Amino acid sequence: MLEHPEVVSVPSEITLIPVNAIRVLNPRERLRWKHRQLIDSIATHGLKKPITVRPAAEGDGYELACGQGRLEAFQHLEYPMIPAFVRALSDEDLHTISLVENYAYHRPSSMELVRRLGTMRDHGDTAAQIAKKVNLNKHYVTQLLHLLDHGEERLICAVEQQRLSLTSAVLIAYNPDGDIQVALAQACEDGKVTKKDLQRALRIADLRRAFGPKNVLGGRKRNPVTRDSVVETIRKETEREQQAFRRVELGEKYLAFCRQSLGEVFQHAEFVDLLRQEGLHTIPETVGELVLGMIGKSAQAGTDTEMRHTHG
Repeated sequence: MLEHPEVVSVPSEITLIPVNAIRVLNPRERLRWKHRQLIDSIATHGLKKPITVRPAAEGDGYELACGQGRLEAFQHLEYPMIPAFVRALSDEDLHTISLVENYAYHRPSSMELVRRLGTMRDHGDTAAQIAKKVNLNKHYVTQLLHLLDHGEERLICAVEQQRLSLTSAVLIAYNPDGDIQVALAQACEDGKVTKKDLQRALRIADLRRAFGPKNVLGGRKRNPVTRDSVVETIRKETEREQQAFRRVELGEKYLAFCRQSLGEVFQHAEFVDLLRQEGLHTIPETVGELVLGMIGKSAQAGTDTEMRHTHG
């Protein structure tokens, strides 16, 4: 196991090896224009960084650890030999080196990265260990693995086809219902739902309830889950949430007004004497502490407000 994968791609010796002796274990598709740029750069300026290989597990030759684009550029230019670092690597080390270098220099596509993280987990790494190896935030790695485990297939396809951002897909995947995932993805693609809406949807107590069986006479069939129905549900829940916030704010204003008013009237000795005469000089302990806290010690001493507290 590599203790410091971030430095394994800098061995001390470089060897020239035959291009046709190298086998790519897990070939990946490349963007044509980027590949063309790499070919032109190598043809003009030469190879800036050797590839990394290991001796083949079976037979002669080598297996590529990282540098597929550089190797393919050499093949395209018909160069017979390529500079390489030859290392003795385990399968896990090979995978880790490939992931670290490609993420650092080429930023693999969203789902390609997610699947590689999943492979590392399958090899026994925890989310924390993976995050340390690839220099990513642990929480972010955990979210990506959740998407891999719980994302509906069409949701993941939308990310792969770049119709949906990885961030949006991660948020959508936290809804356990596959149909709702697809509907939310469609709404995002059409611009009807924003990332802020998705974050709000996660706070909805039970989004599935809006589309699940209804417990009425005999029950009803599940409401259809569509892009528009999910958008409408989020809109209604958002309005409900905003109304609740407004009610809370209004209640806080009323309480502040009452507190201030009581604090002011209890500073008048005549008012306190009147309450005592009418037998209304006891107040709940909590209210008393609140009011007297506003009045302050000096006001209490000057007004002789010796209100008795009752519990409850």
